[in-house]
Amino acid sequence: MKANRTNTRASNNRHRDRPTAKGSGSENPRNRQRPRQSIMNEDEISREIFKQPLKIFRIYNAGNYEHENLVLIAGEECTLSDFILFQMEYNDKNLPDYAKSHFLTFDCIELKAGDRVRIYTCKGEDREEKGINTGKNYHVIYWNLDAPVWKEHENEVKLQREADSYAALLNSKDA
Repeated sequence: MKANRTNTRASNNRHRDRPTAKGSGSENPRNRQRPRQSIMNEDEISREIFKQPLKIFRIYNAGNYEHENLVLIAGEECTLSDFILFQMEYNDKNLPDYAKSHFLTFDCIELKAGDRVRIYTCKGEDREEKGINTGKNYHVIYWNLDAPVWKEHENEVKLQREADSYAALLNSKDA
């Protein structure tokens, strides 16, 4: 008899998990929507995700010389000239090939939390602008190189803070 009860319960549970007609009142509680969590604003996202003063965010349009760029986001107030950006290349023995790698030092630009730095590989004049979608301040910097440096995959980007007593390297694979 116990076996029959167990089978009956299993049968009833299967029936309860089936989709029901809308508004029937017997909807499965597992299908109910969970309450939404509060949405964070841009500054809260910067503080929460980017605990470092300056974070490598993303590479856009890799391999397209005129449009490829790297975006950094300030997680807190900092000075851009305190950092050096490295684009690293490696030889067949997996050792750094400094002849093929690129390094970028920055002018003294004060950044506030949430400010962005967009670094274009191509030649151009540095400027400031507001982000169309974000409304954030963008410091647009041109590296003035002769060819693209970013690949579709496996980019190694390092951001080192000069003022530190030791070299803190932040790596970004496929930033």
